[in-house]
Amino acid sequence: VVAGKNDHGIEIIDVTNPGAIVPWGRIVDDGTTLLNFPNDVAIATIDGKTYAVVAAAIDDGIEIIDISDPTSPVHVGKVVDGTDTGECTAANGERCLDQTYGVAIATIGDSTYVVAVGYVDDGIAIIDISTPASPVYVSEIEDDADKELNGPASVAVETFGGLTYAIVTAKLDSAVTVIDITTPSNPTIIAMVYDDNDKELLGAKAVSIATIGDSIYAVVSGWNDDGIEI
Repeated sequence: VVAGKNDHGIEIIDVTNPGAIVPWGRIVDDGTTLLNFPNDVAIATIDGKTYAVVAAAIDDGIEIIDISDPTSPVHVGKVVDGTDTGECTAANGERCLDQTYGVAIATIGDSTYVVAVGYVDDGIAIIDISTPASPVYVSEIEDDADKELNGPASVAVETFGGLTYAIVTAKLDSAVTVIDITTPSNPTIIAMVYDDNDKELLGAKAVSIATIGDSIYAVVSGWNDDGIEI
């Protein structure tokens, strides 16, 4: 499932035969969907159906699409930013979804959540999508003087030791933040790693998780360092 950023839509491609891949289905922004400048896609399976959750950077939100029939993807739900004050707080009623750059799926207990990063809002949002047609905004955590969440660009989710974590890159802070989201209503920062002369984290952008032996690693791209940091 591929996000066509400048086409404002997604394309579903059958790669069953890698030597003869076939475009299969698509859905584009039509004013009712949140697909303007899609920047990232995550996949969730809920009650036997498969969904694509799309981060829409210009539409400031997430779009949930049923792709169970890849030839006919269907919009089922969405969550949009809110008041657009440039600061996501409970007091002003704004969600941390301004310029949603990245999304990841977390299964915690019997529920399925999306962790989304709002690049302009300098924070992350946690959304319960267990009922895809009626997603529920659960919580957020935003940048301040003690955090490294300025310009979050990407997020990965990993569960280990019985706890679930979101690993977030902060492009403008050139840092990586680890957030305990085991209790989705109360995300808690537990660790941060910053760029320095020995690291390749300047402009930290993309992150993926690798399990090697008994250890779990975050592989991070340093946009301005032209390198990666493990």
